[in-house]
Amino acid sequence: MNSLTQEEFARFLARLDSDINRAADGYELLRRKLVKLFERKKCLAPEDLADETMDRVARKLEKEEIRDIASFAHGVAMIVSMESQRNHGKLFSIHDRYANEDSLVGDPDPETSIVDSMQNAKDLGCLQKCLRKLPATDHQWILEYYQGERQARIRQRQDLAKKLGLSIVALRTEANGIRDKLKKCFMKCLRRAALAVH
Repeated sequence: MNSLTQEEFARFLARLDSDINRAADGYELLRRKLVKLFERKKCLAPEDLADETMDRVARKLEKEEIRDIASFAHGVAMIVSMESQRNHGKLFSIHDRYANEDSLVGDPDPETSIVDSMQNAKDLGCLQKCLRKLPATDHQWILEYYQGERQARIRQRQDLAKKLGLSIVALRTEANGIRDKLKKCFMKCLRRAALAVH
């Protein structure tokens, strides 16, 4: 989960089931369903939106008695989906914008050019610097955590959880904590780099 404290997360799991293993399984199942929902709705970052939904549901459970958590989570997901689409509604397809432009065969498409230009040495340097600041074990397993595509990534994470002796929920919690540290470090590094330019 992204922004819940350990106590809030533990209370959320307890509301899902009194047995911690069944609660963890229920959490994973509900989260997977939410990710699929956001994917079907063509939302950007479906995993992040699923986490945001789970956080909102967990906080609501602390204040209200909700009998059908799955249905309630679906309703919250619909709201999160609408907010996401409204926030990203200004995005457009580069391909659509440049479809009528004259271009030579073999020229890179505009989207590729933009993506390539965004992945500059400064960004990569900041990311590498922040990764090096992590303890060696965290550095290694966070890279493993994000390897692979879809099904391969799911299997990779299950194997990683076993290797570390963690449940998949605990692994995700740890990964979110490390990701937050990396993000803060990365943003600070980029700000420093931008100030150095001016």
